[in-house]
Amino acid sequence: MDYFLNGLLSPSNTAIEQNMLRRLTLFQQLGRSAKVVLCAYSTSSAAYVQQHHLNDTVISCFDWLQEVATWQGKPLRRDDLTTLDNYQRTNVKEGYLYLAGTHLLARSKVNQHGEIMRVTYYDDAERQLEIDHYDSRGFLSCKQLFDVNQQLVGEHYLNPAGQLCLTITYAQKRPVLYHLVRRQQLFTTQQDFLQYCLGQMLPDADVVVAERREYDALLAKIACRLRVVRLYNAAYQADVAVADLFLARKAAQLTNAKMLLLDEYTAPVADLKGQWQKILNQN
Repeated sequence: MDYFLNGLLSPSNTAIEQNMLRRLTLFQQLGRSAKVVLCAYSTSSAAYVQQHHLNDTVISCFDWLQEVATWQGKPLRRDDLTTLDNYQRTNVKEGYLYLAGTHLLARSKVNQHGEIMRVTYYDDAERQLEIDHYDSRGFLSCKQLFDVNQQLVGEHYLNPAGQLCLTITYAQKRPVLYHLVRRQQLFTTQQDFLQYCLGQMLPDADVVVAERREYDALLAKIACRLRVVRLYNAAYQADVAVADLFLARKAAQLTNAKMLLLDEYTAPVADLKGQWQKILNQN
């Protein structure tokens, strides 16, 4: 199985995601099994995946961790937030305000379909206390917690049953501890956290491609035959030991022996098939 590492998918996909999805089809035409692996948290990637019929070819680190890969729920709407039923509700742009007398208790944000995206809760001084993020599949997915100075101090990630799966602790606006509650694992960096997830999720990897720079370093510890970094608009300035091959768009980017020219932006599909077939056969 081949895997393409990226962050998230959305209607606002950049050329990076668009070319990755075209390559996914190209690999299938070459007779190879391939999947996209989403490494970033998103409450809406699942909706994009379902809309574009990508369920069989996209997997997600957070879906795996939050045990939602097979969850089939419906998006939540205003009346589903029953805990706020006893408070005065006022319509505002893109959502609702919830008041206890004159005190602002909560504010919800909905999308263009009226589906709940998040709810922000406030303390007695109307300082932001908590933001609850709702997955497009209809469950409370993440709680962000803030201190009295409005600084993020923690995130709690839940499964559809409401069980705590992951906590991330913040200090000085930076994540410092990842606790995988149901798997009894602790990590102090995002890289170690994601490497653990990928190590569990990709037991049969053959070729792995990092689509964005923030995921390049993850390649080093993935057990596979060929590790590939996909370059776009800049020469590679980091550790070349993380990958076996670097695919560049422009000749000016060819700065070391591991680099190969392959422009997925402009090359005809027939040419790309031939180039990829050669890469896969020779490496």
